[in-house]
Amino acid sequence: MKKFDIRNYAPPGYPLSYVFFPLGVWTFIYLVSSMVSLSNRITDAVVRLGWNDYYSESRYIVDPSIKMTPYNELLRGTFAGYWLLLLICVMFAHHFYLKFRMTRSIYIMNRLPAGETVKRCITIPLIFALAVLVITLVLTLAFKAGYMSEVPKECLPPDEPVRIFNGLLPRGSIRAWLPWNWWMIIYN
Repeated sequence: MKKFDIRNYAPPGYPLSYVFFPLGVWTFIYLVSSMVSLSNRITDAVVRLGWNDYYSESRYIVDPSIKMTPYNELLRGTFAGYWLLLLICVMFAHHFYLKFRMTRSIYIMNRLPAGETVKRCITIPLIFALAVLVITLVLTLAFKAGYMSEVPKECLPPDEPVRIFNGLLPRGSIRAWLPWNWWMIIYN
């Protein structure tokens, strides 16, 4: 059985560092900004509960009539930057393919069949985008666990399943993101 070698799927004529370094920087920016945004939202919602710092039998004094903001509402839009990262991956794949087609390197063209060049240009950005999506899903579930452990049981809203892709949708109305509604943003 052959070992998987990522270099067999690298874009022709590019070292792997040229691919992974910029995508890694964009992923780092995306993940840090998303995690900071979600943790700030959770912290603000906890502060709005108005807890006292006085301990009563080793617990916070909590008013059970005040309920915490549901997790799915806090999650909405925090990971919407994934679409920008996905666009960057598509642009990288397009750049690799155009660069290959423009150079017309005889060595590469004779060495690789036509379908192989498309596969080599698309595979690494696609794997990268899917890996970042999996990391996003794991982070969403990890933040849900932190949310459940941080908020007292008396203040938790009724439990509902985590809508993981809620975090990928832009916050607010989806109609505001449609191009034919941008004129309202420009002229207001």
